[in-house]
Amino acid sequence: MGRILGYGTLTITGTGGTHESMAVHTPALEFRRQVQGQIVALDERRGGEPPAAGTPPDARVERDCPWCAERILARARVCKHCGRAVEPV
Repeated sequence: MGRILGYGTLTITGTGGTHESMAVHTPALEFRRQVQGQIVALDERRGGEPPAAGTPPDARVERDCPWCAERILARARVCKHCGRAVEPV
């Protein structure tokens, strides 16, 4: 229901295993896309592999799982929704 109405609880897990939760009144998926976009941009600045020419910004961060069609990270090796192996982009 919160996804439809644009609110919910966002939980951020740190590398040390800490969990920070906060109530948000903006679309959580858009917040997630923005954070992942910043991670990709930082990786590119550090010398990561540049995206192919003409690749839209969202395609660098997320893509659809070929098995269940849910959104997953572009570099994911396993779909977090269906658990099946996928080829990273």
